[in-house]
Amino acid sequence: MRCLVRCAITFMLILVLGFIISLIPAVLLYVWLKKLPDMPEDYPETCRTAFKRGVLCIFPVVLCSLVLNVLGNLVMKDRTTLVYQAYYKFIVLAFAEELVKILTMRKIVRQRPSSWLEITIIMAIVGIGFELIESVVYAFDSGVPHMLVRGITIMHAAFGRLQHAQIPVLLLLKALFPSIDLRRSYFQ
Repeated sequence: MRCLVRCAITFMLILVLGFIISLIPAVLLYVWLKKLPDMPEDYPETCRTAFKRGVLCIFPVVLCSLVLNVLGNLVMKDRTTLVYQAYYKFIVLAFAEELVKILTMRKIVRQRPSSWLEITIIMAIVGIGFELIESVVYAFDSGVPHMLVRGITIMHAAFGRLQHAQIPVLLLLKALFPSIDLRRSYFQ
């Protein structure tokens, strides 16, 4: 019995240690982004706001995912089909997360004028805040290797940067169609 208790405690300590180590890259990236030189005076406060809202956007993500899941279950009864699995993974989970994160970023950007670099950083920081809270779920649901890979890749911050990669396409549209007001259509 003592051996079982020791094994359980050791396993939990390894999980907790893996969880803490997996958070280090995201925290370091946040600190580095927040302390970038040559940024506007209110930039650190904007970074703190983006981080807080990234943490809090877990709640609308859960609500949005719940609604999408219920709608999917009304339409598709068999949860074992490839169509349902694709709907669940890409719409219920991924779409809900990315939609809420981009709406969170847009709300922050509307409050103050921002450069393209600042907007990209804000998106990454919102992703970092979200990722830190989502990592708690993965700490209970997966093993140490999975947590460490998620921590090292800083996935949600990377997706924030990827979402913002659409900006060159928008600039090309602006060059082709000068009457388009990109700032208004993209950020409001």
